[in-house]
Amino acid sequence: MSTLALSLPLHGRVTIMVLVMALVLVATGTAMRLRRAAFVPSLQPAPHVRQLWLPRESRRAQPKPPSTRLADFMSEKDIMDCTDQDRLASEEDATEERRRTLKAELLQLDKTLALIQRRRAAVVAEEDARRRAEIRASTPGAEGEVPEDFAFNYLFAATEGNVAALEDYLERDVVDIDKTKDWWGATALICAVMGGNIDAVRLLLDRGASMDLVNDSGSTAAILAARRGYDETLQLLADRGASLNIKDKWGDTALHEAARNGELDCLKVLIDKGTDANLTNFQGETAMDVASAMGHVLCETFLEPHTKSAEKHEFEDLPL
Repeated sequence: MSTLALSLPLHGRVTIMVLVMALVLVATGTAMRLRRAAFVPSLQPAPHVRQLWLPRESRRAQPKPPSTRLADFMSEKDIMDCTDQDRLASEEDATEERRRTLKAELLQLDKTLALIQRRRAAVVAEEDARRRAEIRASTPGAEGEVPEDFAFNYLFAATEGNVAALEDYLERDVVDIDKTKDWWGATALICAVMGGNIDAVRLLLDRGASMDLVNDSGSTAAILAARRGYDETLQLLADRGASLNIKDKWGDTALHEAARNGELDCLKVLIDKGTDANLTNFQGETAMDVASAMGHVLCETFLEPHTKSAEKHEFEDLPL
């Protein structure tokens, strides 16, 4: 073989050497690949790296890795539904928060109204106590009584419900049953009503006391009886023919006063006697409106069938 190679010309020998070297390289590369695949599997490239070795056309044909985003598995409708649910949940939370806020405000308003009523009752009690103290201070007693004191003693007897003293003053004719008034313009009948003394009221009515006279606030005996919840006294005045629709300086009637103070029994007496439930005060409020504003639900419910609504009044005024 070597003799044959040496007998070849130079270019022939070069060609043979090149072929031999090429065969050696090919055999070496094949052996190395086989060895790597058999004994060193960890040296194999990762799938995503192996794809980079492929031609561009092959890389495009490879499937995409699975998505891990939730939105890729949801339809557009599902996404919109979730968005709507989130919005509704937010609106419900806001509504609940507003409801809690309104409830707290209503509770605070109830406390304020209760405080106003307590203060009002305290003012009324203080007024009564002051009136009685002033009358007592001007009363020297039966022995030292002088004509100038007759009026004070007479009104004091009416306030205290001293029927015997009232009869004595009226029998002696030393006072005028209607013209004798205290510093607030209250007659003996009004004093007796404010004192809650129905026997004194009955005596004064029997003696002809006027039921429709008013004090300096424009309040009649019926208005004061309704304000203080004296339903029996109010019934007596109504039976004797007292005017029940008279308004005071603020436009309030006896029905307004009873509604304001939650006096349901007085409301029943007034309605039974034909009091107009549609009369309004100077603020445009009916008795039912006043009861509603003060939170007297029973009074409001009782007055509702007897009160025409504002819409009904409006349509009644329209020409046919």
